[in-house]
Amino acid sequence: MTSRLQRRKVSYLVFALLMTGLAACGEKSTAPAIDRDTAHTTGQAGVEPRPSAGPAVTAAANTDDTRNTRRGDRELVDPDNYTLGWIYYDWSGEDPGLDALAEQRVPRIGNFDGDTVTEFNRQQFVDKERERLYALYAEGRGVGSIVANITGTLGEYDPGYGEFYIDPFSPGSTITFGPSYNSDRQLAHQALNTRKDFGAGLKFNNALKAYVWKVPPSEAAELIALFERENNPGRKIYARTRLKILGAHSQGPQNRHEIETEVLDYTLFTEAGTELARFDLQN
Repeated sequence: MTSRLQRRKVSYLVFALLMTGLAACGEKSTAPAIDRDTAHTTGQAGVEPRPSAGPAVTAAANTDDTRNTRRGDRELVDPDNYTLGWIYYDWSGEDPGLDALAEQRVPRIGNFDGDTVTEFNRQQFVDKERERLYALYAEGRGVGSIVANITGTLGEYDPGYGEFYIDPFSPGSTITFGPSYNSDRQLAHQALNTRKDFGAGLKFNNALKAYVWKVPPSEAAELIALFERENNPGRKIYARTRLKILGAHSQGPQNRHEIETEVLDYTLFTEAGTELARFDLQN
């Protein structure tokens, strides 16, 4: 079985992704309206999500200073890639270099954010830019869990094993999010546009458990018919997913930033918003 899934993993790494919870197959019903941001597998450009006021964060921070062992009570909802970058630095313990970045951003003389910089007022602009960067960094501090949508497709049904394969959780995949469209946040993050090392991908440590969906043949046929009725032959889906953050590290020769997570639960929907099933991976 493992070798079979490993072969499938390779074939599905090109599929797009987005997040949701693991319980048995539920009855099909129309799900409440959900703002579906988008996420993609490693190697593809992040898709820009709908306008928003930025990620919502709940609860107070509760972190320690031990490298790679930070824990937080804050839950981040629908993050963008910039905010994932701040979470990465918080969990990895690496220095994001914000003081130096503020200095680099402000010219010695000239124009900055619509104002004139001179030898006499430059430090004021540097201080303001530093404050802005640290305020952004605070968005990712103390976050211990993430809730977001992951888009992808429902794989082909395997009658021999009685399984569907949920491509967004293909083992070995890493997902990334696009930047926010919100103009204020875009302006605030301009300082990071030249930072190719900024941002981070999410990796699922228990992807194999989330990947397989056991379904009897009769129910599988009904599900396939549902996609046909919704004019969705590609079986596009999204998963509203809750993740627990486990750690953060750099990966590969390019030091790609990755945030390790555990899928706690998710709810699976068709692209049109019909609920397919709920999954709880904690049981």
